[in-house]
Amino acid sequence: MGKGRLLSNFITSIYGSNIREREKIACAETTSAILLKRLAKDSFTAVQYWVALNHNSPTSALNNLNMSLPNVRRALARNPNTSHAMLSDISSTTDFRIYMSVAQNPNTPLTILLDIYDMIIAAEREENSIYPAVSEEIIREKAIVAEKIIIKMRKKLAERELS
Repeated sequence: MGKGRLLSNFITSIYGSNIREREKIACAETTSAILLKRLAKDSFTAVQYWVALNHNSPTSALNNLNMSLPNVRRALARNPNTSHAMLSDISSTTDFRIYMSVAQNPNTPLTILLDIYDMIIAAEREENSIYPAVSEEIIREKAIVAEKIIIKMRKKLAERELS
């Protein structure tokens, strides 16, 4: 029996196993890119979430994930293998947790960080014009996100100037 057939049988056996086993395999640091591509098509959100977080997941596996699931989107935002196009798509939201995850991704392009910053400022202005009495907690949370994005932008600019 060839290696390809052996791997195929192994993958098939995973799909016959329970969801917890597939989750463990999806989040393991030693899981191969081929196996992660297969697990990315799993129907369970938890398995897709772990594939999205796994730094061994190739871009082709990440492209197979269900991006309509909020937890999967946040996990994709943190994965350094997520393509710039996907990061751009993920960041076009009003979910500040996703903004934060995208900002923390070391491969997020500066243009996306600037777009996120603009969206945060626009959202804050809109909320303040509609609801003048926005709670201090919400404003503080947005300020923290914006501050972290600005810090990351400054670091990226400094790295580019040194190169």
